Amino acid sequence: SLSKEQSAHINSVKNILESHAGYLMSGRELSKLVAFVKGTQFDLV
Repeated sequence: SLSKEQSAHINSVKNILESHAGYLMSGRELSKLVAFVKGTQFDLV
């Protein structure tokens, strides 16, 4: 289970991604996004 701090961080990331989704959906930006999300998930494990 995640701590409240980790949950808040995940929610912040989700909010940022959702608010920038249109910009991020180009191919190159999407690959950067995937790498960023994977890195974030590893940090939280």
